[in-house]
Amino acid sequence: MSAGNQVDAVVFDYGGVLTGPVRDSIAAWVRADGIDPASFSRTLKAWLSRDAPDGTPVHRLETGALGVDEFDALLAAELTTLDGRAVDPVGVLARLFAGMRPDPAMFDLARQLRDAGVRVGLLSNSWGNTYPRG
Repeated sequence: MSAGNQVDAVVFDYGGVLTGPVRDSIAAWVRADGIDPASFSRTLKAWLSRDAPDGTPVHRLETGALGVDEFDALLAAELTTLDGRAVDPVGVLARLFAGMRPDPAMFDLARQLRDAGVRVGLLSNSWGNTYPRG
């Protein structure tokens, strides 16, 4: 920071910061696809916890070593539905994040900061997504 506590830069995360809560999008997908929430939680814990081994599908997706279609298939294979049918692997991530919407107030804030001469950046995991620009 420079003299006078002036802010030189602001770094935003995307999901849940520049958007509404990620959990809302996940909850809508779980309901719509009839996913057993426990199977999703179990899979996320196995793939993202501190005890997760190196090279989990999420890590490989984030580093580009695994494509979205391949990740979708791996995730779908780990999930169960409430009625016992298989989870459709085509577009799993797209459906999971379909309910995430940019928060106009946060995008306005980022724009105001940039217009005021503050450097604005985005540092976020992607889960294979692209981010809207505003």
